[in-house]
Parts: sequence; structure tokens; C-alpha cells
Amino acid sequence: MLAIYTWHTRNIAKEAIKANQIGSRSVLTFLGEYLQPFKFTNVGNGPAFNIVIIRGNPDGVMLLSSEGMVVGNLPVGGIGSIKQTDLNQIDKDKIKQKLPYARNLIEELFAKESNSITLVYQDLFGNKFASVISGVGGDYSEAFEFKELE
Repeated sequence: MLAIYTWHTRNIAKEAIKANQIGSRSVLTFLGEYLQPFKFTNVGNGPAFNIVIIRGNPDGVMLLSSEGMVVGNLPVGGIGSIKQTDLNQIDKDKIKQKLPYARNLIEELFAKESNSITLVYQDLFGNKFASVISGVGGDYSEAFEFKELE
């Protein structure tokens, strides 16, 4: 009987931790114009950390924010920006080396036949996320995507 009680208590504790993490999740979204500089805000319930931008185009060219331009943290309601000139062209395999938890996302972005701008970041608990907008030409009109990464 004690074993069953312990098992149920453990499951309740796991669910409480998960609910706390979801309730404290950061969600980054873009503001206004998508170029010069890229502006974004944290509309979630927790801070975002280690924010980088990946920009891709239909030709398979990918740009990644340079090491010194990574936004360290962004509080709830905070606004961040990264200049277009702070992005460097980089091979997709090198991006996967720098962001191993985003390997599947990088493949998805590379396969898209549209432009994309992606924010990759972490929450307070180390969970990793991506906010993606995409579209054809300079029109980023496709749906905003929020993804939880590996």
C-alpha cells in the first residue's frame, strides 16, 4: 500500500513540476518590421536566455547571429534586437554543431522554399524553444510557429 501511495505522490510531483515549467515558459515573438534591426519581445511568463537568430532563404543560404551578438537574457515584456549586420553566413552543419538541440529545426528550415527568421532560446529551466516566421519574398505572412526543441 505504501508503494502505491509513493508512486502516486511521485507522479503528482512530476506533474506539478511540469505545470510550473509550462506556466513559466518564455515565448518570443517579432515586433513590426523584420529587418534592421530584428526586434522581438518576450510575451511569455518567464525570462528567455541565450537568444540567437537564424535567417534562411529559399536558396539554402543561412545566417546566424555572431557569438558576441547573442542576447544573454530577456525578461518578461522585454524588447530585444539584433542587427542584420550582426548575422554571418554559415553552413547548416556548423549551425547544427553550435546548436545541437536544434538539428531537426535546422533541417526543416533548410528544406523550406521560403524565407524564414527564427529565434532560438532557452527558458529558466533549460528547455529550448524556437519562434519561427516565414514567407515568400519580403512578406513574412505565413503563420507564426512556436516549437519546443529536443
